[in-house]
Amino acid sequence: MPKLAQQSLLRTYIVKTLTPLLLAPSRTTRIIIAIAVALAIVGIAWIIYLNGGVRYSFVHTIYLPIIVSAFMFGVRGGALAAILAGLLLGPYMPLDAFGTLQTPQNWLFRLTIFLLVGTLTGVGASTLRRQLERVTWLQEHDPLTGLLNQTGLLQKLQELINAGIHKQLIVPVMQIRNFFEIQNTFGPQFCNELIPQIAARMRSIVPPDSVLALIQYDRMALVITQVDQIADIRRRVEESSKIPYVVNGIPVHLEFSIGSAHYPEHANNNMELLQKAGIAMRWAITHNLVVSIYDSATDSTSRDNLILLGSLPAAIEKNELRVWHQAKRRLRDGKIVGAESLLRWVHPERGIIPPGNFIPQAEETALINPLTHWVIDAALADAAKWRVNGHLLDVSINLSVRNLRDAALPEILTDRTHHYGLAPCNVELEITESAVMDDFDYCVALITRLRDIGFGVSIDDFGTGHSSLAYLKRLPISVIKIDQAFVKTLATDHHNQKIVEAILHLARALDLEIIAEGVEDTDSMELLKQWGCDYAQGFTIHRPAPSQDLIAWIEGATASRDLNLQSA
Repeated sequence: MPKLAQQSLLRTYIVKTLTPLLLAPSRTTRIIIAIAVALAIVGIAWIIYLNGGVRYSFVHTIYLPIIVSAFMFGVRGGALAAILAGLLLGPYMPLDAFGTLQTPQNWLFRLTIFLLVGTLTGVGASTLRRQLERVTWLQEHDPLTGLLNQTGLLQKLQELINAGIHKQLIVPVMQIRNFFEIQNTFGPQFCNELIPQIAARMRSIVPPDSVLALIQYDRMALVITQVDQIADIRRRVEESSKIPYVVNGIPVHLEFSIGSAHYPEHANNNMELLQKAGIAMRWAITHNLVVSIYDSATDSTSRDNLILLGSLPAAIEKNELRVWHQAKRRLRDGKIVGAESLLRWVHPERGIIPPGNFIPQAEETALINPLTHWVIDAALADAAKWRVNGHLLDVSINLSVRNLRDAALPEILTDRTHHYGLAPCNVELEITESAVMDDFDYCVALITRLRDIGFGVSIDDFGTGHSSLAYLKRLPISVIKIDQAFVKTLATDHHNQKIVEAILHLARALDLEIIAEGVEDTDSMELLKQWGCDYAQGFTIHRPAPSQDLIAWIEGATASRDLNLQSA
C-alpha cells in the first residue's frame, strides 16, 4: 500500500478511535471515569506501599491514571490527578522496604513531575479535542456561513423522518440562477463575501423551527415542518429577491428558482426527497419558473436510462446498434426519392430500445459525437448499397446541438461520403430549429460551409422554435421540414391547416423545398399535395424499417404501381 494511503488510513483510525472519547461524553460517563481514576490512583499507591516504597519501579504505574484523567478532563483533570498522586506518594510513603522516609525534596520533585505530565497531557488533549470538534463540525457544516452542508442536511432530514412527529415535510431547493455569471464577472472572492449575506438574509426569512442548509455555493435547501408556512416563505423569498445585495459598494441582483418535494408524497427517505426537490428545481430553471413542485409526470430522469447510457460505448463496439430508414415520398408523382436514417438499439436482453430512452441523454454528453459518427457511417453504407442495386435514393441524417460543435464534423462527412462513392448532394443533414437558434451566427457559418461542400441542409421541426423571418432568410438552407405537431391532425384541425399553408407560402417565397413529417392519413397527404408541398413522410407512407425491408417495400410498391398502370 502506498505510504500516503497508509498515513490516511492511520489518521482516519485515530480520529474514529479518539472522537467518541474526547467529544462530549455524557455526565454519567464522566463521573464513572473520575471515580475509576481516583480508585486507580489509590490502588496503585497501595500496591507501591505493599511492594516496598517509591524507590521501586512500581511507582511509574501512577502515570497511567494521571494521563487518563488529563486525557478525559483536560488540564484541570490532569492537575487534580497529579496532586492526588503526589500526596499519596508524598511524605508518609516510605522510600524503600526498610521504611526509610523520603526527603521533602524527593516527594516535592515527584509532585512537580506529576503536575508537569498531567498539565502537558491536558493541554495536548484539549488541543486535540478542539481539532476533533472542528473536524466533526466541518463534516456537517459549511465553514463560510455556518449553515448545514448536504451531509448535515441529510442527517437532520432523516432524524425528522425517523422521529415520526411530522406527518408531512416540505423540502424546497433554491438555485441561484446567475451565481456563476456573478462569479465570472467579479471573481471568487466577491462571491465569498456575497454568500454569507445570502445566508443571513435567508435566516431572517425562514421560520426559526425550519432547517436551512447550503448544499452548494449556488444552492440552498430548507426543511419545513409546517405545511401552512410554504406560501408565506415563497412570498418572502420573492420579495427578498427584489432587493439587491451590496458587496464592496457594488449592488448585485440574484435570480432564484425553487424546486419543492414533499414527504411522504414524493419520497420516503432523505436522499430520494432531496433528489426529487432537485429535479423540480431543474424543471423550474428549464421552464423559467420561480417555483416548481415535483411531478412524476414531468420527471424525465430514469435510473434505467442512465444505466443504458453507461452501456452505450460497449453497445457500439458489440454492434448492437442499427440504422432504420423511413421513406420520403415526392408528392407530385408519388415517387420514393429518399429516406431518413433513424437510430435503433437492439439490446441483447431488452430487445429494441426506443431512441427516446437514450438519445436525449446522450445528447447531453460527449457520447453523442461518436454515436453520430457511427450513424453517419452506417447510413451512408446503406445508401451506397441502394445505389448499387439501382435505387437512387438520397439519405437524411439528424444532427444534434453538440454535433454542430464538433470541429471534425465537416471532414468526417466529406471523408465518409467519398469513401462510399456518394456525392454530397445525395446527403441531407437535418438540424432542429432550436439548435440553430442556440448560436445563430455560428450555425450560419457552419451551414454555409456544409452547403459549399455540397450537402443539403434542412431545418427540422420547423414551427416549434423561436426563429423569425429575419433569421430564416439568413440561413443558407435548402429545405424546411414542417413539424409533425402541425401535420398529424391536418385533415381535421383548421388552425393547423392555416399554419401549414402559411409555412408553404413562406417556403415558396424563400425558394425553399418543403417536407411534411408525421403524415398519418391519406386526407392529410392529399391536402399537402393540393397545396404544393414537395415531400411527405409518415406512417401512412412508410414506417421505419431496416435497409433491406425498405428496399423490399419500394420494389413491391413499384411493381404494384406498374401492374396497375398496365391494367389501366
